Amino acid sequence: MVAPEKYSAVISTLIYSVIILNGPLMLLVYANLPSDRILFGTNILSILAQEVGGRWLRLLLVIDAMTVLCGGMATGIFTACNLMRTLTNDGVLPKIFLRPMPLTGQPFIAPLFFLFACLAMYSTSRFKLSTISAVFSVTVLSVLLLYPLSNILLKFNRDRLPRKFRASLSVTLLALVATVTVLAGNLVLSPVAIGLFASYFVFILAGLFIVKSQAKIARVVIWLYGQSEFFRNFKLTRGLDALCVKIIKSTRRHPICVWVKGDDIYHLVEYILYIRRNEPTGRIIFLHAYQDVEDIPSELGPNVKILDEAFPAITLDLTFVQGTFGPELVAAAGKKMNVPRSRMFASCFGANHPHSLAEYRGLRLIHH
Repeated sequence: MVAPEKYSAVISTLIYSVIILNGPLMLLVYANLPSDRILFGTNILSILAQEVGGRWLRLLLVIDAMTVLCGGMATGIFTACNLMRTLTNDGVLPKIFLRPMPLTGQPFIAPLFFLFACLAMYSTSRFKLSTISAVFSVTVLSVLLLYPLSNILLKFNRDRLPRKFRASLSVTLLALVATVTVLAGNLVLSPVAIGLFASYFVFILAGLFIVKSQAKIARVVIWLYGQSEFFRNFKLTRGLDALCVKIIKSTRRHPICVWVKGDDIYHLVEYILYIRRNEPTGRIIFLHAYQDVEDIPSELGPNVKILDEAFPAITLDLTFVQGTFGPELVAAAGKKMNVPRSRMFASCFGANHPHSLAEYRGLRLIHH
């Protein structure tokens, strides 16, 4: 794990080391190998080692490359499993991903899912390394493309959000154009990567959408169940309405927490409407952090009671938390109430807020 204040130094070191090492290395390649072997051959470094030092150097290089590859694979597996564990704890993935093995007590669904995903990728690419490399390049460039796009959206919608580093709009647009150019070049060189990347992307997006929209899908199924006699009498769908009702009750049972600063009823209504549109829940808990009792807004409690009567489908609660609003208080409140920070909301921070959004580790913002 790289500390945030050291991240720029680490990136700079990696860039400079690549520039310093790759230049002389490419010079050695062209000095010892003909151009046709470089352009149309494979395993260029092992061939170079064979030409320069003989068989022993080539074996040493292959062993070193395999060691580095195994380390990279292990890092990829650990990173993917930790990512799925985090997404599961945040409620994005189903809890089955946290099911432990009886002997070790460690989750085993995530590594199995990673294994099957790798096998699916390799089988759909016909086990061709060049195709997988092209898909990997498109994937990395697509992720890099999200950075300038996110920065533009951040400037437009959350410009007052406190952050340590700010890139100018000209630099952001330059990065966007450069990334799109490189991505287009990779797609031209390997058009098959477009179809494979699109299929993987659509599959993962559809899976996340289904998990996220369980309540909405269950409502549609119940409506179809009530409209069609075929579904009610068909053996495989008999009792499906009871299962859908169970899913809806399960999703609505989990509360949403909203941190509020004032007692403006207009903002409270905005929070409720936003959550009702985007989150399948039947309970909203408003949280207010205070230092002294005299600092609590006088109209906050009465306004919440009024809105609780105005929105009968949602239960509104109000909880006061003594302390200064910050990452520690948010984490402590979430642990006490058994609500993950991914199910906590707050209004957009001001420019003078002492903490960055990353320090809250999952807190979500509602923009007025």
